Amino acid sequence: GYLMNDRAIATQIPYINKEQEMESVTNCTAIDAGWVWNIPLIHRIGTGYVYSSKFATQEQAEEQFRRHLASNDMVIGDKQRAEQAEFKHIKIRHGIHERTWVNNVVAIGLSAGFIEPLESTGLMLTHESALFLLRTLLKKDGLINKIDIDNYNLNVQEVMESFRTFIGQHYAYSSRRDTPYWKYVTESITYEKQLDGYKPQSNPRPSSWVDISYRQLTSLEMDQEMGGIPYILAGHGYNPLSKTDLLLDDYLSSNISWTKTRDLFYAKKKAMIEHCKTLPSHYEFLKREIYKGDV
Repeated sequence: GYLMNDRAIATQIPYINKEQEMESVTNCTAIDAGWVWNIPLIHRIGTGYVYSSKFATQEQAEEQFRRHLASNDMVIGDKQRAEQAEFKHIKIRHGIHERTWVNNVVAIGLSAGFIEPLESTGLMLTHESALFLLRTLLKKDGLINKIDIDNYNLNVQEVMESFRTFIGQHYAYSSRRDTPYWKYVTESITYEKQLDGYKPQSNPRPSSWVDISYRQLTSLEMDQEMGGIPYILAGHGYNPLSKTDLLLDDYLSSNISWTKTRDLFYAKKKAMIEHCKTLPSHYEFLKREIYKGDV
């Protein structure tokens, strides 16, 4: 397959400065042969390195991970903390069962299959599978035919395949070329076949994933067709609000100028930044509102 990561290193590290390091998000940082997750919890940081064994041995991965933990890619990089971290090594098993519903047993979520930790697709698979199972059971008041089971199994397979394609986009559109791993996932893997079922129907060319006009990007139809793909593209440097795209769009060229659209975007961005400055940090909010000072 085109998802290369099959190993992970997990660890827990203490805070150095809780107020600075306790972010409100899970950060994912690309390094030599994969990526690192960083999850700030109330009393510690959970972090780990997901990588490909084809591009790093266990020893090399440990070295790369410790180097990251000591670097400026962390909110606070600390060499001593990196050296003292205790690592747990995990082999990632990819795939999904051919049948997740057999007789009176239904595998839900991670018991059904797994891709990799990026984007928490395991949680979404659990959610989607449970809902679809509920709908199936309620259709005829619990009376289930073989075709109902077959349809459920097919649906879960299709959902899992869509997740796999979605995860693949994070690698396919990357701008990194600085290591053999990133050169391989951006220059050697053919993604076009996997994209076939997930391109907007109005424009079935592979390039349609990045040929997005402003009107398409802001439409409900685009959101339904592409899900989070536009956000991945934006994160990797693709710019659907380019001057060329706006001038070539018939609707916008006659109604909204590129300058007005640009100014509106930057005005909203500035207002958002100024608003964020007035808000408490994640640590301050938790301390005041949730833990009542006991942190």
